[in-house]
Amino acid sequence: MNIVWCKMKISNNAISIHDLTFKRNSFAFKIDLLSINLNEVPKVIKVRKAEIRQVADLRKTDKKKSRTNLEVHTLAIKFKKRHQLIKNILTKVIFSINEIEIISNRGKASLYNIFSENPTIKGELNKLSAISNSKYKFKISILEHNIKISINRLEKDTTDIFSFNKLLAKVDFSDHSKLLVSTFIHLGQLYHPTISRERVEIEYFKAKQFLPLEDTQIFGGDESYIDIDGNVIFYSIVRHNLPNKNINLSIFLQIYSSLSKLIDIIPSPTNPELKTLLDDGNFLAEIDFHINLEDLKNSILSFKFYKNDYNIINIDWDLSYLNNKFPLSTYKHSMLVYSGSTDQSISNFAKKVIIINEDPSFFQHSGIEPMAIGLAIIRNFKSGNTKVGGSTISMQLVKNLFMDESRTLARKLEEAIITVLLENYYSIKKHRILAVYFQVIEFAPGVFGIENGSYFYFGKESNSLTTIQALTLSYIVPRPRFFLDAVLTRSQQLDRNLSNYIENMLENLYFRNLISDIDINSFLTEIEFSENIGKLYLENLKIDRVLKRIQDQKLLQ
Repeated sequence: MNIVWCKMKISNNAISIHDLTFKRNSFAFKIDLLSINLNEVPKVIKVRKAEIRQVADLRKTDKKKSRTNLEVHTLAIKFKKRHQLIKNILTKVIFSINEIEIISNRGKASLYNIFSENPTIKGELNKLSAISNSKYKFKISILEHNIKISINRLEKDTTDIFSFNKLLAKVDFSDHSKLLVSTFIHLGQLYHPTISRERVEIEYFKAKQFLPLEDTQIFGGDESYIDIDGNVIFYSIVRHNLPNKNINLSIFLQIYSSLSKLIDIIPSPTNPELKTLLDDGNFLAEIDFHINLEDLKNSILSFKFYKNDYNIINIDWDLSYLNNKFPLSTYKHSMLVYSGSTDQSISNFAKKVIIINEDPSFFQHSGIEPMAIGLAIIRNFKSGNTKVGGSTISMQLVKNLFMDESRTLARKLEEAIITVLLENYYSIKKHRILAVYFQVIEFAPGVFGIENGSYFYFGKESNSLTTIQALTLSYIVPRPRFFLDAVLTRSQQLDRNLSNYIENMLENLYFRNLISDIDINSFLTEIEFSENIGKLYLENLKIDRVLKRIQDQKLLQ
Protein backbone atom coordinates (compact mmCIF):
# COMPACT_ATOMS: atom_id res chain seq x y z
CA MET A 1 0.00 0.00 0.00
CA ASN A 2 1.39 3.41 -0.97
CA ILE A 3 0.91 6.80 0.75
CA VAL A 4 -0.07 9.07 -2.09
CA TRP A 5 -0.54 12.39 -0.30
CA CYS A 6 -0.66 13.90 3.18
CA LYS A 7 0.08 17.06 5.17
CA MET A 8 1.49 16.76 8.67
CA LYS A 9 1.71 19.30 11.50
CA ILE A 10 3.60 18.55 14.73
CA SER A 11 3.24 20.65 17.91
CA ASN A 12 4.45 20.10 21.48
CA ASN A 13 1.64 17.74 22.43
CA ALA A 14 -0.14 16.74 19.21
CA ILE A 15 0.26 15.54 15.65
CA SER A 16 -2.22 16.60 12.97
CA ILE A 17 -2.34 14.88 9.60
CA HIS A 18 -4.43 16.39 6.77
CA ASP A 19 -5.61 14.71 3.55
CA LEU A 20 -3.98 11.37 4.25
CA THR A 21 -4.57 9.10 1.25
CA PHE A 22 -3.56 5.47 0.76
CA LYS A 23 -3.88 3.64 -2.54
CA ARG A 24 -3.22 0.11 -3.66
CA ASN A 25 -4.55 -1.33 -6.89
CA SER A 26 -8.28 -0.45 -6.94
CA PHE A 27 -8.49 0.26 -3.20
CA ALA A 28 -8.27 3.79 -1.78
CA PHE A 29 -8.49 5.13 1.81
CA LYS A 30 -8.62 8.82 2.62
CA ILE A 31 -8.67 10.74 5.93
CA ASP A 32 -9.29 14.49 5.82
CA LEU A 33 -8.00 15.13 9.32
CA LEU A 34 -6.32 12.86 11.85
CA SER A 35 -5.18 14.30 15.19
CA ILE A 36 -3.26 12.43 17.90
CA ASN A 37 -2.68 13.79 21.42
CA LEU A 38 0.89 12.99 22.53
CA ASN A 39 0.61 13.80 26.27
CA GLU A 40 2.25 10.76 27.88
CA VAL A 41 -0.02 7.93 26.72
CA PRO A 42 -2.42 8.88 23.86
CA LYS A 43 -5.71 10.07 25.29
CA VAL A 44 -7.62 11.17 22.24
CA ILE A 45 -7.42 10.31 18.56
CA LYS A 46 -9.87 12.26 16.39
CA VAL A 47 -10.88 11.57 12.82
CA ARG A 48 -12.97 14.33 11.31
CA LYS A 49 -13.84 12.56 8.08
CA ALA A 50 -12.72 9.31 6.50
CA GLU A 51 -13.61 7.74 3.18
CA ILE A 52 -13.02 4.19 2.00
CA ARG A 53 -13.50 3.55 -1.67
CA GLN A 54 -13.06 0.32 -3.56
CA VAL A 55 -13.62 -0.40 -7.24
CA ALA A 56 -13.55 -4.07 -8.24
CA ASP A 57 -14.37 -5.78 -11.52
CA LEU A 58 -17.34 -8.11 -11.24
CA ARG A 59 -16.06 -10.17 -14.15
CA LYS A 60 -12.92 -9.96 -16.20
CA THR A 61 -14.98 -9.51 -19.34
CA ASP A 62 -17.51 -7.17 -17.76
CA LYS A 63 -16.87 -3.44 -17.74
CA LYS A 64 -19.40 -2.84 -14.98
CA LYS A 65 -17.89 -1.77 -11.67
CA SER A 66 -18.95 -2.41 -8.10
CA ARG A 67 -18.41 0.62 -5.87
CA THR A 68 -18.36 0.57 -2.08
CA ASN A 69 -18.03 3.81 -0.16
CA LEU A 70 -17.77 4.17 3.59
CA GLU A 71 -17.82 7.65 5.07
CA VAL A 72 -17.06 8.26 8.74
CA HIS A 73 -17.96 11.87 9.43
CA THR A 74 -16.76 12.11 13.01
CA LEU A 75 -14.82 9.47 14.87
CA ALA A 76 -13.33 10.02 18.29
CA ILE A 77 -11.40 7.27 20.02
CA LYS A 78 -10.83 8.16 23.68
CA PHE A 79 -8.40 6.37 25.94
CA LYS A 80 -9.14 6.50 29.68
CA LYS A 81 -5.98 6.07 31.74
CA ARG A 82 -6.10 3.86 34.82
CA HIS A 83 -2.72 2.17 34.76
CA GLN A 84 0.54 2.73 32.98
CA LEU A 85 0.26 -0.58 31.15
CA ILE A 86 -0.88 -0.15 27.57
CA LYS A 87 -2.91 -3.36 27.58
CA ASN A 88 -5.04 -2.05 30.46
CA ILE A 89 -5.54 1.25 28.70
CA LEU A 90 -6.65 -0.38 25.46
CA THR A 91 -9.35 -2.38 27.23
CA LYS A 92 -11.09 0.92 27.98
CA VAL A 93 -11.55 2.07 24.39
CA ILE A 94 -14.80 3.97 23.84
CA PHE A 95 -16.08 4.64 20.32
CA SER A 96 -18.38 7.54 19.57
CA ILE A 97 -19.68 7.71 16.00
CA ASN A 98 -22.29 10.33 15.07
CA GLU A 99 -23.06 9.06 11.58
CA ILE A 100 -21.75 6.53 9.08
CA GLU A 101 -22.97 6.43 5.51
CA ILE A 102 -22.41 3.22 3.55
CA ILE A 103 -22.87 3.27 -0.22
CA SER A 104 -22.61 0.19 -2.41
CA ASN A 105 -24.09 -1.31 -5.56
CA ARG A 106 -26.79 -2.86 -3.32
CA GLY A 107 -27.90 0.52 -1.99
CA LYS A 108 -27.05 2.93 0.79
CA ALA A 109 -27.52 3.15 4.55
CA SER A 110 -27.05 5.78 7.21
CA LEU A 111 -26.14 4.69 10.74
CA TYR A 112 -26.98 7.11 13.54
CA ASN A 113 -25.75 7.11 17.15
CA ILE A 114 -24.26 3.66 16.72
CA PHE A 115 -22.85 3.36 20.22
CA SER A 116 -25.62 5.21 22.01
CA GLU A 117 -28.51 3.55 23.81
CA ASN A 118 -30.86 3.72 20.82
CA PRO A 119 -28.92 3.45 17.53
CA THR A 120 -30.87 3.66 14.27
CA ILE A 121 -30.13 2.50 10.74
CA LYS A 122 -31.98 3.92 7.73
CA GLY A 123 -31.39 3.35 4.07
CA GLU A 124 -32.41 2.05 0.69
CA LEU A 125 -31.72 -1.27 -0.97
CA ASN A 126 -31.60 -1.61 -4.73
CA LYS A 127 -31.91 -5.37 -4.26
CA LEU A 128 -33.35 -6.97 -1.14
CA SER A 129 -31.90 -10.45 -1.67
CA ALA A 130 -31.24 -13.11 -4.28
CA ILE A 131 -35.00 -13.71 -4.57
CA SER A 132 -36.08 -10.07 -4.82
CA ASN A 133 -34.78 -7.40 -7.20
CA SER A 134 -37.30 -4.79 -6.11
CA LYS A 135 -36.10 -1.56 -4.50
CA TYR A 136 -36.90 -1.04 -0.81
CA LYS A 137 -36.33 1.49 1.93
CA PHE A 138 -35.75 0.28 5.47
CA LYS A 139 -35.40 1.41 9.05
CA ILE A 140 -33.91 -0.53 11.96
CA SER A 141 -34.31 0.79 15.52
CA ILE A 142 -32.31 -0.88 18.28
CA LEU A 143 -33.95 -0.34 21.65
CA GLU A 144 -33.16 -1.63 25.14
CA HIS A 145 -35.05 -4.91 24.92
CA ASN A 146 -36.01 -5.23 21.26
CA ILE A 147 -35.16 -4.44 17.66
CA LYS A 148 -37.80 -3.04 15.32
CA ILE A 149 -37.52 -3.40 11.56
CA SER A 150 -39.68 -1.84 8.87
CA ILE A 151 -39.20 -2.37 5.13
CA ASN A 152 -41.30 -0.70 2.42
CA ARG A 153 -41.14 -1.34 -1.30
CA LEU A 154 -40.26 1.68 -3.46
CA GLU A 155 -40.10 0.08 -6.92
CA LYS A 156 -41.44 -3.32 -8.00
CA ASP A 157 -39.46 -5.74 -10.17
CA THR A 158 -41.48 -8.33 -12.11
CA THR A 159 -38.65 -10.89 -11.93
CA ASP A 160 -38.96 -11.24 -8.14
CA ILE A 161 -39.38 -14.73 -6.71
CA PHE A 162 -40.69 -13.15 -3.51
CA SER A 163 -41.61 -9.55 -2.80
CA PHE A 164 -43.97 -7.56 -0.61
CA ASN A 165 -45.43 -4.11 -0.19
CA LYS A 166 -44.58 -3.75 3.50
CA LEU A 167 -42.81 -5.77 6.20
CA LEU A 168 -42.83 -5.08 9.93
CA ALA A 169 -40.77 -7.19 12.31
CA LYS A 170 -39.91 -7.06 15.98
CA VAL A 171 -37.25 -9.09 17.79
CA ASP A 172 -37.85 -9.11 21.54
CA PHE A 173 -34.96 -10.29 23.74
CA SER A 174 -36.30 -9.25 27.15
CA ASP A 175 -36.39 -12.95 28.07
CA HIS A 176 -32.77 -14.12 28.29
CA SER A 177 -33.67 -17.71 27.43
CA LYS A 178 -35.34 -17.06 24.08
CA LEU A 179 -36.09 -14.55 21.36
CA LEU A 180 -39.62 -13.65 20.37
CA VAL A 181 -39.80 -12.79 16.66
CA SER A 182 -43.02 -11.21 15.36
CA THR A 183 -43.48 -10.63 11.63
CA PHE A 184 -46.19 -9.01 9.51
CA ILE A 185 -46.14 -8.84 5.71
CA HIS A 186 -48.74 -6.92 3.71
CA LEU A 187 -49.46 -7.75 0.05
CA GLY A 188 -46.86 -10.41 -0.60
CA GLN A 189 -46.23 -12.02 -3.98
CA LEU A 190 -44.56 -15.38 -4.51
CA TYR A 191 -43.53 -16.86 -7.82
CA HIS A 192 -41.52 -20.00 -8.50
CA PRO A 193 -42.23 -22.77 -11.05
CA THR A 194 -42.21 -25.43 -8.31
CA ILE A 195 -44.92 -23.54 -6.40
CA SER A 196 -47.23 -22.36 -9.16
CA ARG A 197 -47.21 -21.48 -12.84
CA GLU A 198 -48.67 -18.10 -11.90
CA ARG A 199 -47.81 -15.58 -9.22
CA VAL A 200 -49.31 -16.36 -5.80
CA GLU A 201 -50.86 -13.28 -4.19
CA ILE A 202 -50.88 -13.17 -0.38
CA GLU A 203 -52.97 -10.47 1.27
CA TYR A 204 -51.18 -10.82 4.58
CA PHE A 205 -48.73 -13.02 6.42
CA LYS A 206 -48.41 -12.97 10.21
CA ALA A 207 -46.08 -15.03 12.35
CA LYS A 208 -44.93 -15.29 15.92
CA GLN A 209 -42.11 -17.64 16.82
CA PHE A 210 -39.80 -18.31 19.73
CA LEU A 211 -36.12 -18.98 19.08
CA PRO A 212 -34.24 -20.64 21.95
CA LEU A 213 -31.04 -18.97 23.20
CA GLU A 214 -30.13 -21.52 25.84
CA ASP A 215 -29.14 -25.17 25.40
CA THR A 216 -32.57 -26.40 24.40
CA GLN A 217 -33.84 -28.45 21.49
CA ILE A 218 -37.30 -26.83 21.27
CA PHE A 219 -38.22 -24.49 18.42
CA GLY A 220 -41.58 -22.76 18.37
CA GLY A 221 -44.13 -23.79 20.99
CA ASP A 222 -45.57 -21.25 23.43
CA GLU A 223 -48.31 -20.35 20.93
CA SER A 224 -45.89 -19.91 18.00
CA TYR A 225 -47.92 -19.66 14.81
CA ILE A 226 -48.00 -18.77 11.12
CA ASP A 227 -51.09 -17.12 9.62
CA ILE A 228 -51.39 -16.92 5.82
CA ASP A 229 -54.63 -15.24 4.78
CA GLY A 230 -56.54 -16.88 7.62
CA ASN A 231 -54.89 -20.31 7.37
CA VAL A 232 -53.40 -20.55 10.87
CA ILE A 233 -50.74 -23.09 11.86
CA PHE A 234 -49.56 -23.47 15.45
CA TYR A 235 -46.35 -25.45 15.65
CA SER A 236 -43.68 -26.91 17.89
CA ILE A 237 -40.47 -28.60 16.73
CA VAL A 238 -38.25 -30.65 19.05
CA ARG A 239 -34.84 -32.04 18.13
CA HIS A 240 -33.59 -35.19 19.86
CA ASN A 241 -29.85 -35.74 20.13
CA LEU A 242 -29.75 -38.57 22.68
CA PRO A 243 -27.90 -41.62 21.25
CA ASN A 244 -30.46 -44.12 22.57
CA LYS A 245 -33.36 -42.32 20.91
CA ASN A 246 -34.87 -43.79 17.75
CA ILE A 247 -36.47 -40.45 16.91
CA ASN A 248 -34.40 -37.47 15.68
CA LEU A 249 -37.12 -34.90 15.17
CA SER A 250 -40.65 -34.34 16.46
CA ILE A 251 -43.06 -31.92 14.76
CA PHE A 252 -46.48 -31.03 16.14
CA LEU A 253 -48.86 -28.93 14.03
CA GLN A 254 -52.36 -27.62 14.64
CA ILE A 255 -53.93 -26.29 11.45
CA TYR A 256 -57.09 -24.16 11.55
CA SER A 257 -58.47 -23.61 8.07
CA SER A 258 -61.32 -24.18 5.61
CA LEU A 259 -61.42 -25.45 2.03
CA SER A 260 -62.41 -22.03 0.68
CA LYS A 261 -59.37 -20.38 2.33
CA LEU A 262 -57.09 -23.05 0.87
CA ILE A 263 -58.68 -22.61 -2.57
CA ASP A 264 -58.09 -18.85 -2.39
CA ILE A 265 -54.33 -19.49 -2.17
CA ILE A 266 -54.35 -21.22 -5.60
CA PRO A 267 -53.84 -18.50 -8.28
CA SER A 268 -55.75 -20.09 -11.18
CA PRO A 269 -57.12 -23.56 -10.38
CA THR A 270 -57.19 -26.09 -13.20
CA ASN A 271 -60.83 -26.56 -12.19
CA PRO A 272 -62.28 -23.05 -11.70
CA GLU A 273 -65.49 -24.61 -10.37
CA LEU A 274 -63.69 -24.87 -7.02
CA LYS A 275 -63.99 -21.10 -6.63
CA THR A 276 -67.78 -21.54 -6.30
CA LEU A 277 -67.42 -23.46 -3.03
CA LEU A 278 -69.22 -21.83 -0.11
CA ASP A 279 -68.43 -22.96 3.41
CA ASP A 280 -68.59 -21.73 6.97
CA GLY A 281 -66.37 -22.10 10.05
CA ASN A 282 -62.96 -23.75 10.41
CA PHE A 283 -61.82 -27.32 10.82
CA LEU A 284 -58.84 -28.41 12.90
CA ALA A 285 -56.17 -30.82 11.69
CA GLU A 286 -53.59 -32.06 14.20
CA ILE A 287 -50.39 -33.65 12.92
CA ASP A 288 -47.91 -35.26 15.31
CA PHE A 289 -44.88 -36.46 13.35
CA HIS A 290 -41.96 -38.28 15.00
CA ILE A 291 -39.21 -38.73 12.43
CA ASN A 292 -36.28 -41.13 12.34
CA LEU A 293 -34.05 -39.52 9.72
CA GLU A 294 -31.79 -42.58 9.52
CA ASP A 295 -34.66 -45.04 9.03
CA LEU A 296 -37.78 -43.35 7.69
CA LYS A 297 -39.85 -46.54 7.93
CA ASN A 298 -39.62 -46.30 11.71
CA SER A 299 -41.07 -42.81 11.73
CA ILE A 300 -44.44 -42.36 13.42
CA LEU A 301 -47.20 -40.02 12.33
CA SER A 302 -50.59 -39.51 13.90
CA PHE A 303 -53.27 -37.41 12.22
CA LYS A 304 -56.48 -36.22 13.82
CA PHE A 305 -59.21 -34.27 12.09
CA TYR A 306 -61.85 -32.30 13.95
CA LYS A 307 -64.74 -30.86 11.98
CA ASN A 308 -65.52 -28.33 14.74
CA ASP A 309 -68.00 -25.82 13.33
CA TYR A 310 -66.93 -26.35 9.70
CA ASN A 311 -69.65 -26.92 7.11
CA ILE A 312 -69.78 -26.95 3.30
CA ILE A 313 -72.83 -25.00 2.23
CA ASN A 314 -72.72 -25.46 -1.55
CA ILE A 315 -70.51 -25.89 -4.63
CA ASP A 316 -71.59 -25.42 -8.25
CA TRP A 317 -69.79 -28.54 -9.45
CA ASP A 318 -71.57 -31.88 -9.46
CA LEU A 319 -69.28 -34.93 -9.48
CA SER A 320 -71.97 -37.48 -8.73
CA TYR A 321 -71.80 -38.52 -12.42
CA LEU A 322 -68.71 -40.54 -11.48
CA ASN A 323 -71.03 -43.20 -10.06
CA ASN A 324 -72.33 -43.96 -13.58
CA LYS A 325 -70.94 -44.57 -17.06
CA PHE A 326 -69.41 -41.34 -18.37
CA PRO A 327 -67.26 -40.10 -21.25
CA LEU A 328 -63.76 -39.02 -20.26
CA SER A 329 -61.72 -36.50 -22.22
CA THR A 330 -58.39 -35.26 -20.84
CA TYR A 331 -55.19 -33.76 -22.21
CA LYS A 332 -53.95 -37.37 -22.59
CA HIS A 333 -56.84 -39.20 -24.21
CA SER A 334 -60.59 -39.66 -24.67
CA MET A 335 -62.43 -42.79 -23.58
CA LEU A 336 -65.66 -44.11 -22.11
CA VAL A 337 -65.52 -45.07 -18.44
CA TYR A 338 -67.98 -47.85 -17.66
CA SER A 339 -70.13 -48.19 -14.58
CA GLY A 340 -68.26 -51.11 -13.07
CA SER A 341 -69.35 -51.81 -9.62
CA THR A 342 -68.37 -53.81 -6.76
CA ASP A 343 -65.96 -56.05 -4.97
CA GLN A 344 -65.12 -57.64 -8.33
CA SER A 345 -62.84 -54.64 -8.91
CA ILE A 346 -60.24 -56.16 -6.56
CA SER A 347 -60.97 -59.86 -7.05
CA ASN A 348 -57.78 -60.70 -8.94
CA PHE A 349 -54.22 -60.90 -7.68
CA ALA A 350 -52.79 -58.19 -9.97
CA LYS A 351 -55.23 -55.57 -8.66
CA LYS A 352 -54.48 -56.50 -5.06
CA VAL A 353 -50.75 -56.09 -5.69
CA ILE A 354 -51.29 -52.66 -7.25
CA ILE A 355 -53.35 -51.52 -4.25
CA ILE A 356 -50.69 -52.77 -1.81
CA ASN A 357 -47.94 -51.01 -3.74
CA GLU A 358 -49.73 -47.74 -4.43
CA ASP A 359 -51.93 -47.28 -1.35
CA PRO A 360 -51.87 -50.07 1.26
CA SER A 361 -54.22 -48.19 3.62
CA PHE A 362 -56.70 -47.29 0.86
CA PHE A 363 -59.71 -48.70 2.74
CA GLN A 364 -58.73 -47.02 6.02
CA HIS A 365 -58.23 -43.37 5.02
CA SER A 366 -60.70 -40.77 3.73
CA GLY A 367 -58.88 -39.88 0.54
CA ILE A 368 -55.60 -38.52 1.91
CA GLU A 369 -52.93 -40.44 3.81
CA PRO A 370 -50.92 -37.98 5.95
CA MET A 371 -48.23 -40.55 6.80
CA ALA A 372 -47.47 -41.18 3.13
CA ILE A 373 -47.33 -37.44 2.41
CA GLY A 374 -45.12 -36.83 5.47
CA LEU A 375 -42.64 -39.53 4.49
CA ALA A 376 -42.65 -38.26 0.89
CA ILE A 377 -41.77 -34.75 2.09
CA ILE A 378 -38.89 -36.11 4.19
CA ARG A 379 -37.60 -38.30 1.34
CA ASN A 380 -37.75 -35.39 -1.09
CA PHE A 381 -35.98 -33.15 1.44
CA LYS A 382 -33.18 -35.67 1.95
CA SER A 383 -32.79 -36.39 -1.79
CA GLY A 384 -33.17 -32.79 -2.93
CA ASN A 385 -35.87 -33.53 -5.53
CA THR A 386 -39.65 -33.98 -5.76
CA LYS A 387 -39.92 -37.47 -7.24
CA VAL A 388 -41.88 -38.92 -4.32
CA GLY A 389 -45.44 -37.62 -4.18
CA GLY A 390 -47.24 -39.55 -1.43
CA SER A 391 -50.44 -39.71 -3.51
CA THR A 392 -53.21 -42.12 -2.56
CA ILE A 393 -55.20 -44.03 -5.18
CA SER A 394 -58.00 -41.47 -4.77
CA MET A 395 -55.53 -38.63 -5.42
CA GLN A 396 -54.14 -40.46 -8.47
CA LEU A 397 -57.66 -40.83 -9.82
CA VAL A 398 -58.30 -37.10 -9.34
CA LYS A 399 -55.04 -36.38 -11.14
CA ASN A 400 -56.04 -38.61 -14.09
CA LEU A 401 -59.58 -37.19 -14.30
CA PHE A 402 -59.22 -33.50 -13.55
CA MET A 403 -55.62 -32.27 -13.46
CA ASP A 404 -52.94 -31.32 -15.98
CA GLU A 405 -49.32 -32.46 -15.95
CA SER A 406 -47.82 -29.54 -14.03
CA ARG A 407 -45.78 -30.60 -11.00
CA THR A 408 -46.34 -27.69 -8.63
CA LEU A 409 -47.36 -27.34 -5.01
CA ALA A 410 -50.46 -25.40 -6.11
CA ARG A 411 -51.55 -28.28 -8.34
CA LYS A 412 -50.91 -30.74 -5.51
CA LEU A 413 -53.05 -28.64 -3.16
CA GLU A 414 -55.88 -28.51 -5.71
CA GLU A 415 -55.60 -32.27 -6.18
CA ALA A 416 -55.89 -32.84 -2.41
CA ILE A 417 -58.93 -30.54 -2.09
CA ILE A 418 -60.82 -32.32 -4.89
CA THR A 419 -59.93 -35.68 -3.31
CA VAL A 420 -61.40 -34.58 0.02
CA LEU A 421 -64.58 -33.45 -1.77
CA LEU A 422 -64.75 -36.68 -3.77
CA GLU A 423 -64.80 -39.01 -0.76
CA ASN A 424 -66.35 -36.80 1.92
CA TYR A 425 -68.76 -34.40 0.21
CA TYR A 426 -69.85 -36.34 -2.90
CA SER A 427 -69.48 -39.67 -1.02
CA ILE A 428 -68.07 -41.63 -3.95
CA LYS A 429 -67.60 -45.16 -2.60
CA LYS A 430 -64.21 -46.85 -2.36
CA HIS A 431 -65.04 -49.68 -4.76
CA ARG A 432 -66.34 -47.23 -7.37
CA ILE A 433 -63.11 -45.23 -7.04
CA LEU A 434 -61.15 -48.45 -7.68
CA ALA A 435 -63.37 -49.42 -10.61
CA VAL A 436 -62.75 -46.08 -12.33
CA TYR A 437 -59.07 -46.04 -11.33
CA PHE A 438 -58.38 -49.42 -12.95
CA GLN A 439 -60.01 -48.17 -16.17
CA VAL A 440 -58.04 -44.91 -16.51
CA ILE A 441 -54.61 -45.79 -15.09
CA GLU A 442 -51.79 -45.44 -17.65
CA PHE A 443 -49.40 -48.31 -18.47
CA ALA A 444 -47.69 -47.08 -21.66
CA PRO A 445 -48.08 -44.17 -24.09
CA GLY A 446 -51.68 -44.46 -25.33
CA VAL A 447 -52.37 -47.55 -23.20
CA PHE A 448 -54.92 -46.97 -20.40
CA GLY A 449 -56.64 -49.35 -18.00
CA ILE A 450 -55.38 -52.48 -16.31
CA GLU A 451 -56.90 -54.85 -18.88
CA ASN A 452 -55.39 -52.94 -21.83
CA GLY A 453 -52.07 -52.83 -20.00
CA SER A 454 -52.18 -56.56 -19.29
CA TYR A 455 -52.90 -57.39 -22.95
CA PHE A 456 -50.29 -54.91 -24.18
CA TYR A 457 -47.43 -56.36 -22.11
CA PHE A 458 -48.45 -59.99 -21.61
CA GLY A 459 -51.17 -60.78 -24.15
CA LYS A 460 -53.69 -61.96 -21.54
CA GLU A 461 -56.31 -60.78 -19.05
CA SER A 462 -55.12 -59.40 -15.74
CA ASN A 463 -56.69 -62.25 -13.73
CA SER A 464 -54.57 -64.74 -15.71
CA LEU A 465 -51.19 -63.18 -14.92
CA THR A 466 -48.50 -65.14 -13.10
CA THR A 467 -47.11 -63.77 -9.84
CA ILE A 468 -44.03 -62.24 -11.47
CA GLN A 469 -46.15 -60.75 -14.29
CA ALA A 470 -48.57 -59.21 -11.78
CA LEU A 471 -45.66 -57.77 -9.80
CA THR A 472 -44.15 -56.35 -12.99
CA LEU A 473 -47.47 -54.75 -13.96
CA SER A 474 -47.69 -53.10 -10.53
CA TYR A 475 -44.11 -51.85 -10.94
CA ILE A 476 -45.11 -50.04 -14.14
CA VAL A 477 -47.87 -47.92 -12.52
CA PRO A 478 -45.69 -45.03 -11.20
CA ARG A 479 -43.47 -44.98 -14.31
CA PRO A 480 -45.55 -45.89 -17.43
CA ARG A 481 -43.63 -43.64 -19.82
CA PHE A 482 -40.19 -44.95 -18.91
CA PHE A 483 -40.79 -48.66 -18.49
CA LEU A 484 -41.49 -49.53 -22.12
CA ASP A 485 -38.23 -48.01 -23.42
CA ALA A 486 -36.30 -49.61 -20.56
CA VAL A 487 -37.63 -53.10 -21.18
CA LEU A 488 -37.15 -52.88 -24.96
CA THR A 489 -33.51 -51.85 -24.52
CA ARG A 490 -32.96 -54.40 -21.70
CA SER A 491 -31.71 -51.64 -19.40
CA GLN A 492 -29.35 -52.77 -16.62
CA GLN A 493 -30.88 -50.17 -14.33
CA LEU A 494 -34.31 -51.71 -14.95
CA ASP A 495 -32.89 -55.12 -14.01
CA ARG A 496 -31.56 -53.77 -10.71
CA ASN A 497 -34.61 -51.66 -9.82
CA LEU A 498 -37.23 -54.24 -10.82
CA SER A 499 -35.34 -57.03 -9.04
CA ASN A 500 -35.14 -54.99 -5.85
CA TYR A 501 -38.83 -54.12 -6.10
CA ILE A 502 -39.91 -57.74 -6.62
CA GLU A 503 -37.80 -58.93 -3.65
CA ASN A 504 -39.39 -56.34 -1.36
CA MET A 505 -42.90 -57.08 -2.63
CA LEU A 506 -42.49 -60.87 -2.22
CA GLU A 507 -41.58 -60.33 1.43
CA ASN A 508 -44.51 -57.92 1.82
CA LEU A 509 -47.01 -60.30 0.17
CA TYR A 510 -45.78 -63.23 2.27
CA PHE A 511 -46.51 -61.46 5.56
CA ARG A 512 -49.91 -60.44 4.20
CA ASN A 513 -50.63 -64.13 3.57
CA LEU A 514 -51.08 -63.60 -0.17
CA ILE A 515 -48.27 -66.00 -1.13
CA SER A 516 -46.68 -68.97 0.63
CA ASP A 517 -43.21 -70.46 1.12
CA ILE A 518 -43.98 -72.85 -1.73
CA ASP A 519 -44.84 -69.95 -4.04
CA ILE A 520 -41.54 -68.22 -3.27
CA ASN A 521 -39.45 -71.41 -3.58
CA SER A 522 -40.95 -72.09 -7.01
CA PHE A 523 -40.65 -68.48 -8.12
CA LEU A 524 -39.04 -67.97 -11.54
CA THR A 525 -36.72 -65.06 -12.29
CA GLU A 526 -37.75 -64.87 -15.95
CA ILE A 527 -40.58 -62.62 -17.13
CA GLU A 528 -42.46 -63.72 -20.22
CA PHE A 529 -43.84 -60.69 -22.06
CA SER A 530 -45.85 -60.63 -25.27
CA GLU A 531 -44.19 -61.56 -28.58
CA ASN A 532 -43.31 -57.94 -29.41
CA ILE A 533 -41.26 -57.62 -26.22
CA GLY A 534 -40.01 -61.16 -25.58
CA LYS A 535 -38.56 -62.61 -22.41
CA LEU A 536 -36.60 -60.77 -19.75
CA TYR A 537 -34.29 -62.59 -17.32
CA LEU A 538 -33.60 -60.69 -14.09
CA GLU A 539 -29.98 -61.36 -13.20
CA ASN A 540 -30.17 -59.35 -9.95
CA LEU A 541 -33.25 -61.12 -8.56
CA LYS A 542 -32.13 -63.51 -5.77
CA ILE A 543 -34.87 -65.69 -4.26
CA ASP A 544 -32.47 -67.04 -1.59
CA ARG A 545 -32.08 -63.48 -0.33
CA VAL A 546 -35.86 -63.12 -0.02
CA LEU A 547 -36.17 -66.38 1.93
CA LYS A 548 -33.39 -65.32 4.32
CA ARG A 549 -35.04 -61.96 4.99
CA ILE A 550 -38.35 -63.68 5.69
CA GLN A 551 -36.65 -66.09 8.09
CA ASP A 552 -34.90 -63.21 9.87
CA GLN A 553 -38.21 -61.38 10.27
CA LYS A 554 -39.81 -64.50 11.74
CA LEU A 555 -37.05 -64.76 14.35
CA LEU A 556 -37.67 -61.16 15.41
CA GLN A 557 -41.39 -61.69 15.86
